[in-house]
Amino acid sequence: MTNNTSTPQPAYSKKTGPDGQRVRLMTDGKLGWRCRVYNAKLGLHFESTFYGTEQQAVQHSRDGQAYNPSSEPTPPEAQDVTVGLWSQKFLSNYYWKQRPTDDTPGLRRNPTVYGKARAVVSGYIVPSMGESTRISSITPDRLHAVVTGPRGTGSRHHQEIVAHLLRLMIAAAAPESCP
Repeated sequence: MTNNTSTPQPAYSKKTGPDGQRVRLMTDGKLGWRCRVYNAKLGLHFESTFYGTEQQAVQHSRDGQAYNPSSEPTPPEAQDVTVGLWSQKFLSNYYWKQRPTDDTPGLRRNPTVYGKARAVVSGYIVPSMGESTRISSITPDRLHAVVTGPRGTGSRHHQEIVAHLLRLMIAAAAPESCP
């Protein structure tokens, strides 16, 4: 795979206009351009839409090739990690049974298992605990309340799934949530 980017192309909407033609993407009066950019950190090409002049789009394509470690987001302090932030990190780690290394491609979880975990975490655990709740402020009583649900609702199977995922989330967060 080469690391070259292609020439930016005009970006069009997927919808058609009243005349039956696809509409050119614009924002704030700036035309949209499809740019193919190489990400050196991931070793992959990806497409992005850039709004501006064609010369700016070409520059955007070239700038995207350079990997700048200082541009990486800095992780929040351990005491500031919230349930919402941690759930995203947890799910990205839970996706893999065995993470990829330089020598091995890695082993993904069954898509059904991962999909169910993602649905439970994002649809039940995060809303129940509060997205902005700090991990370090969670008490055992709060965990028990989330597992049993409001007024003890939920089947035994559902409670086991929630308890299992909470146990994994808290165990993985414990080293990061302690100052």
